[in-house]
Amino acid sequence: MIEAKCFSIKSSDEISLSIFPLRLIIRIDITINSHFGILRRMISMMFSDDRKFTLSGWLQVHERKVYDRPYQLQIFLLLYEFISKIENDEWDLRYLIGLERGPVYGTVWVDYNKICDRFHISSKYSYEKKVINVNENRAKRCAFMVQTRTEEEWSSFTKRLNLWKAKESEIFKHERKMAELDWDDFNDADINLITMLANLYPSELVENSKIIVVKEKKFVVSKMDHEKIIQNHMERLEKLAKKPKLHNPVFVKLDDEGELVVE
Repeated sequence: MIEAKCFSIKSSDEISLSIFPLRLIIRIDITINSHFGILRRMISMMFSDDRKFTLSGWLQVHERKVYDRPYQLQIFLLLYEFISKIENDEWDLRYLIGLERGPVYGTVWVDYNKICDRFHISSKYSYEKKVINVNENRAKRCAFMVQTRTEEEWSSFTKRLNLWKAKESEIFKHERKMAELDWDDFNDADINLITMLANLYPSELVENSKIIVVKEKKFVVSKMDHEKIIQNHMERLEKLAKKPKLHNPVFVKLDDEGELVVE
């Protein structure tokens, strides 16, 4: 794990968090201990570190539609770090805050929403200059996973984690529905939940699949079947999309007779 640094949420500098149901106001005050003393970053500067810049840059370059949705970027970063941890690779759960909608990286959230142009430039630069090494296979899997659920479904999923639930009462007691999260609360139950999720998306599946979005349903199909389904079976997908008991992701394929079936 990357060495932790002091992170505290204090008062506030106004930031509109447009994807939340309520306008939230956040100020993040970060104190970093270094060999040269204490550096206090003011809100006018960017808070994200090289790791988050580089991972965000990867998403910006490879999956721009996901990157352009602030909450989906957050889910991508969370999944990448969670899976890094369970795969015994370098991981980073610092600077997490719990909001009513679930956990987010506070530093990235502030940078993206308050000084987005600088964040876009810095993240792309960090990735292109290979400031840190991105595990391409893991990044591809995580980007694919993000697109197989709605933002509301991801919110529900992340709030099942003890990482968030351990601070649930603090979050809802706070006038702005927020609290600092502690990565020590990411327990065995969380590891099992993330492991089960990751096992649903092996690299081979991700490499050979595409996602067809119909209303709120995310249909996962093989690349081999994709064009045939688009041309001949969209009416069937539209009917399936209306079924409330059919939960994302929905895996469909063409059988030997060319008929669309739900796996």
